[in-house]
Amino acid sequence: MTMSNVPEPVIGSKRASRAWLAVSVACAVILTAVLIASILVMLRVPDNTLNRLSDTGQAFGIFSTLFSAAALIGVVLSVTYQSRQNQRYDYEAWHTAHAGLLARVIEDPATFVPCIGDLDNFSSEVEARRYYFTTLWLNFGQIGLRAGNMTEASIREELCGEMFESQVARDLWIKRREILTKAYGGLSPFYQLVNSEFERMQNAAIDRAEPEMATSSEAMDEVGMRELPPAQ
Repeated sequence: MTMSNVPEPVIGSKRASRAWLAVSVACAVILTAVLIASILVMLRVPDNTLNRLSDTGQAFGIFSTLFSAAALIGVVLSVTYQSRQNQRYDYEAWHTAHAGLLARVIEDPATFVPCIGDLDNFSSEVEARRYYFTTLWLNFGQIGLRAGNMTEASIREELCGEMFESQVARDLWIKRREILTKAYGGLSPFYQLVNSEFERMQNAAIDRAEPEMATSSEAMDEVGMRELPPAQ
């Protein structure tokens, strides 16, 4: 695999690991130098001078304790931050790999859909392509929400709002919701958010359709009345 084919999150994770390794090595070198310097001082400085230095050090012992506690807290925070960063990189790398696999499925659904699901769930290859493309679209929003690049409001307005304007997208979501509910017994919090926006858009579409149907029915009745023969 060439460097250009390596997912970007994986590259970032390696760079971060190398940076932390460099910092750790630098700290180890500094501590070793301090230890060696302390030993040399003890060997060369007279005992009475060492006693005075010891008394002075004891007088400032409280400050040393505070600095040690602060250093320990800093180490804990650094380790925690690095752990969260690694989890984020792993999550993004997993979704990058998942997106690559789905892209192959979209290119040739007849070949690859039977490998991961039932092609009979779809009425045509076009519907299968659309279904797996919407999977990529929803995963894009899920990653953005977890990374903090999107909010619940932007998920509703930007990701789902325009998506569910389309009847095709609404039909695909109904199919996806059935598959997810059957496979996992329910929807995840993210998909619950998507489903609430779907229901809102679905109700809005029904509300828009009802006046149109009533107008159409009235127009048909009027045409029918005109076509009736005059009463004898």
